[in-house]
Amino acid sequence: RTSQIVSQRHADLSGNLVDALGNTPIVHAFGAEEHEYAHYRRFMDVTIEAERRERMAGVLSKFHQGMSVALLGISLTVTSVFLFTKGALTIGGFVIVAATLSTITGIIWSLGDTLIRAIRSHGEFKNALNSLNTDIPSIKDGEQDLSLEQSSITFEHVSFTYPSSVEKTLEDF
Repeated sequence: RTSQIVSQRHADLSGNLVDALGNTPIVHAFGAEEHEYAHYRRFMDVTIEAERRERMAGVLSKFHQGMSVALLGISLTVTSVFLFTKGALTIGGFVIVAATLSTITGIIWSLGDTLIRAIRSHGEFKNALNSLNTDIPSIKDGEQDLSLEQSSITFEHVSFTYPSSVEKTLEDF
C-alpha cells in the first residue's frame, strides 16, 4: 500500500510540475507565481512524507529479515557446534552446514529484495491501471457532434479561484 501511495504521489507531483512549467506564461500574466510555488511545495511535502514512510517500511522489513537470518544462523551454528562436540558431526559436516547457511542467507536476502520490488511494481501498475480506467465521454443517443464550422467561443465575466486559496486568480475576465 505504501508503494502505491508513493507511486501516486510521484505521478501527482509530475503532473503538477508539467502544469507549472506548461502554464508559465499564464501564471506570470496573472501574478500567481507565489501561489503556484506554494501549491507545488505542498505536493513536494506530501511526496517527501510518502517517500519517508516507504523508506521506513523498507528499513523495518530489512530489520525483520536480518533478525530472521541472524536467528537462523545462530541456531544452526549452536546446533552444529553442539553436535560436533558430541561427536555426531564431523568437521566436513560442520563445513557443509556453514556453506548451507551461507546459501540460505543469500536466498533469504534475495527473496526479501525481490518482494520489496514486486510490491513497489504492483503499486505502480495499479496506479497505471487506475489512470487508464477513466470514463471517456461519448455521444449518447439523440446527441450530435459539436460542429466547429463558423463557430466561436466567448468567455465573459469569468472568475477563478484555486481551491486552496482565498484570492481570485481571475476576476471578471
